Amino acid sequence: MERDRALLLADRHQPPPLWRLLRIRRCPACHCRWPCPRYLDARAVLLGNDRLDVAAIIRRNNRWPS
Repeated sequence: MERDRALLLADRHQPPPLWRLLRIRRCPACHCRWPCPRYLDARAVLLGNDRLDVAAIIRRNNRWPS
């Protein structure tokens, strides 16, 4: 349940690819500066687990430099 909620939050708070091209750095859900705290918390939950497939998907979809 926690993983599902974290995956939903991470997906909801991640900006669309067009926003990345236009360099709009606002969260589409809460309008905070991206990466917002909710996204970072959800990502930490997902990356903290031993599910390598979810971690690989997030890393592949994350096009912003760390």
